[in-house]
Amino acid sequence: SCVSQSISPLEEKVDAVEGETVTLSCRYEYSASVYLHWYRQYPGSRPVYLLQIGSGSKDVYRATPPFPRLDVKLNGNKLDLEISSAEVSDSALYYCALQPTVTRSPSTLYKNSLTDKALRCVWGFLSESCVSQSISPLEEKVDAVEGQTVTLSCRYEYSGGGTPYLHWYRQYPGSRPEFLLLTPESGGYVTMARMSIKVHKEEKKKVDLEISSAAVSDSVLYY
Repeated sequence: SCVSQSISPLEEKVDAVEGETVTLSCRYEYSASVYLHWYRQYPGSRPVYLLQIGSGSKDVYRATPPFPRLDVKLNGNKLDLEISSAEVSDSALYYCALQPTVTRSPSTLYKNSLTDKALRCVWGFLSESCVSQSISPLEEKVDAVEGQTVTLSCRYEYSGGGTPYLHWYRQYPGSRPEFLLLTPESGGYVTMARMSIKVHKEEKKKVDLEISSAAVSDSVLYY
């Protein structure tokens, strides 16, 4: 599962006039089939999944319910997010992300901006567009002592077809979210360095991020 992957915005900032169509673009490189995602983040809030497109099939999967006035297009290795009839409320941070469809290689996430402590959770899913989905943290804040193992947990619901993919991200103040781990709902237990992700599918659908030998540098926002 060795693949070449990268994604980056073509412009760090895009200015727009109300009512016009705005296009945010990212250039990506990937040597296998991939799903390309767009997220939006308002100040002080978690990133919100908007929509995704398959690099091979060109199939588009939207959030449920879908966000109006948004469309996604591929032009070679360029990924575009089109926002029609732009409004002031569209001013936010926009993230383009690439997600392998088969392997468990890390995703890459970059920001693209129109204008820029709690535990949070975010997930992506590779499934049909008509689904019922939700995810929320069990605790808004987790205190820990250096050296101990810390567990962050989220409860999720998913009733659509296909397999949901559960992700964990970390975000330091003033920085973009950083991908940590992902697993399909059926994946069980995935480990990397001092971190591991575990899905309790039968236990009220709970997903845990375990951080062993906690350090001061681990004090940050987790999604």
